[in-house]
Amino acid sequence: MSSQPDPAFEFAGSSTSRETLLAEINRLHAENVELKQQQQQVFLYIRQKVDQMLGVIGTIPLKPEELDDETLIELDPIGIISNSFAQIVEHLHETNEELQITHDELQAIFDSAPIGIIVLDVKLQILTCNQNAEKYLMQECTDVIGQKCHKAICQKESFPDDCICLSVLRGGATCQKRGWLIKDRYYDVIGTPLLNVGGEVSSVVLVYVDVTTQRRLGQEMARTLKLESLGLLAGGLAHDFNNSLAAILQNVTLARLHSDPVGKVKNWLEKTENAAFKAQHLTKQLLTFAKGGMPVVQEVAIDKLVRETASFALSGSNVQCVFSIPQDLWPTRVDPGQIDQVVRNLIINGDQAMPEGGKIEVTCRNRFFTENDLLAILPGNYVALTISDNGFGISPENLDKIFDPYFTTKEEGNGLGLAISHAIISKHQGNIVVKSELGVGTSFEIFLPAIDPTASETVEPSGAQLPAGSGRILVMDDEEMVCEATADLLDFLGYSISTAADGREALRLYQEALDRQEPIDIVILDLTVPGGMGGEECLRELRRLDPDVVGIATSGYCNNPVMSNYLDYGFKGVLPKPCKVEKMAQLIEELLKK
Repeated sequence: MSSQPDPAFEFAGSSTSRETLLAEINRLHAENVELKQQQQQVFLYIRQKVDQMLGVIGTIPLKPEELDDETLIELDPIGIISNSFAQIVEHLHETNEELQITHDELQAIFDSAPIGIIVLDVKLQILTCNQNAEKYLMQECTDVIGQKCHKAICQKESFPDDCICLSVLRGGATCQKRGWLIKDRYYDVIGTPLLNVGGEVSSVVLVYVDVTTQRRLGQEMARTLKLESLGLLAGGLAHDFNNSLAAILQNVTLARLHSDPVGKVKNWLEKTENAAFKAQHLTKQLLTFAKGGMPVVQEVAIDKLVRETASFALSGSNVQCVFSIPQDLWPTRVDPGQIDQVVRNLIINGDQAMPEGGKIEVTCRNRFFTENDLLAILPGNYVALTISDNGFGISPENLDKIFDPYFTTKEEGNGLGLAISHAIISKHQGNIVVKSELGVGTSFEIFLPAIDPTASETVEPSGAQLPAGSGRILVMDDEEMVCEATADLLDFLGYSISTAADGREALRLYQEALDRQEPIDIVILDLTVPGGMGGEECLRELRRLDPDVVGIATSGYCNNPVMSNYLDYGFKGVLPKPCKVEKMAQLIEELLKK
């Protein structure tokens, strides 16, 4: 018979195993507690990170009572948020591309703006600039970035007292400056501050507008107004003086013609005539100022005129004149006397600027101007005449004043030479500009309208002999002594003379001659008759009586366009007061032959 083990005996016999088991159970329990704690920490960490990511994308964080931990894990929020962030990153990429396109568009507008734009930081160092600003700075943008504005823009070692950049930076408000001279050009400048979120100036934007052309046009207009005001006075004086001079000269000429050809009296009278014509030169200078006084132009080989005038003006001087004139220089239509006066003035100025001797360079060239050129001149072909010296030069503060009437820096100067020159060139539809630097010299450049060389005229030289005349001439002039002196001269030449004091009397005498069938061959008509009918109106009435009437216009004041465009008004020639008897005789003879 078998026996069964006693449980009590078995349990008691394994006390060591039981303790081991209990220890293992306790260990597992503790490990389970620790794992639960770690699980809670993991859930808490996950929930915190999920809440952070939800906060980034603007979603309300999840509460434990709304979503327990097990459900949270099952929903895979990190995966969801990861996908959301992927979408956000893709959207940001698209946004960046759009921003880049917008940036490129703004950069294109920035660079193509017809104004100069420069951006400075708070240290007034250049951050960037557009392409037009590069033109003003005469440097590439990359070369000026980081430079102080006074060095890059003003080309000075320190900030000037009137620095607009400093004014904007210190005041925190927009400032503007008009007529800012930078490198021989004028600009209107506006400085604007850019503020940060704290309201402090973070940068300064300068906007430049080139107003050089407008300023020059304004100066030209102001100068023209000054000249016209002076011309009102000068023209009236010159007109009266020329009438008196004409009477004196014609009577002196009559006395010379009647004097002994080999006696001293004739020599004295010839000297008197020459002195009278020198006085006429002074009135021509005054007449240049007269309002509307246009030059009497003809085709002129400007190279020959310039060489002769310059050489004569430097006779006996220690200054050398060097010419550079091409053979294919275009011809011009100018008043040779007036252009001679301009060249002489400029050559004499250059000579006086070099008392110790030096060199004057005279150059001519053909130029074509378009509407885009900055010079205040009409588009077309021009002859450019440059006269340069290496004399004292002109200070910048005086450079804008040299063409003003009566402005001079010379002790013995009258301030009219350059003003007259400017007026002459303007009346020729040309322009004159000057460049100068102290201690280096001065250069004047004149632009005269050129004509087509293929359409040039042949100018025949005039003779000096007095031809014997025959024919009937009517002289109309309101100045009695001029009228009588002219009649006496023409009578001496052999013509039959009638005289009239105004246009209406001339009409009556002309009609009476027609009625007697003794028609008048030529009428010489004074254009200006105060309070009466002048020569222009008289000729219109005469052409109604006789369409073939031959009229000569005469005047002591070249303010009337008839003197420069006489053919347009029906006249066949002109005689300025005073004029040489040889010229008068030659013109009458030529008209009678026709």
